[in-house]
Amino acid sequence: MFKDELFQERITTRDVALAGVFSAVVFVFTTVFAMAVPTTGGFFNIGEAGVFLAALVGGPFVGAAAGALGSSLADISLGYGVYAPGTFIIKGLEGFIAGYLFKYVKEEKENLRLIAIAVVSVALAIVGLDPFFDKERSPTVDGSLTIFTGINIETLLKLNFTDDKHPLLQYGSIDFKIPDVVFLIVAVVFIAIILYAEFRMGETGKMLTSCLIAGAEMVLGYFLYEAIILGFGFEAASFEVLVNVAQVTFGIGIALPVVTYLKELGIIAEREKSVGTL
Repeated sequence: MFKDELFQERITTRDVALAGVFSAVVFVFTTVFAMAVPTTGGFFNIGEAGVFLAALVGGPFVGAAAGALGSSLADISLGYGVYAPGTFIIKGLEGFIAGYLFKYVKEEKENLRLIAIAVVSVALAIVGLDPFFDKERSPTVDGSLTIFTGINIETLLKLNFTDDKHPLLQYGSIDFKIPDVVFLIVAVVFIAIILYAEFRMGETGKMLTSCLIAGAEMVLGYFLYEAIILGFGFEAASFEVLVNVAQVTFGIGIALPVVTYLKELGIIAEREKSVGTL
């Protein structure tokens, strides 16, 4: 019978502590800066950096806890409670996937990573082609972003980001018309980067691929949640696909250099040797 290391390892006291710390990190990263997306009622943030840090440093359980708790609590505190149930599952899975692929998928289980890449590639291709399936709709997607920034956490907790006229938060709004072909190009580029990172970048590539696959789950998860559960429809939800891809990009750009430095210090390797279980 196949036995996975994940199910043989107990959650340590260090895991619990890291989960608490990184949940706070994700919460702060999510709330200190945001670009509201009136098209879907969502918002851009840099919370992905915290989720990826938690997953790569602490593993799948820490990544899942930090992604689910930190992100959903941030949604609630900022007035986006309607997103919280979806966020809890989507961001929790994102943290789990990134941590699992990076920590547990070794050479002998490389087929699992390849299966994940294949599934994600097909899903991204479908999302990229989605605008072309509906011939009755406009060849462009209309959307807008409202740029916000917070003075401090206390101020943000007292305000609702849906109030796009608040003088402390609003820095301006930008309207977009995005041609359908852009979504296909983004999907193809995303897939190409995953494949290049996996097969040409060694261990750093494995770390990058883990985050990209997990990030793709987040992008696809919100696409379906907004289109079906919240009822915005696929056209409106497709606008935030680009926003969430940017979120993944920023998150990786912040998390990977930090994790690389922590690896050089031996902090991540240290976890493999940690003892003391609950």
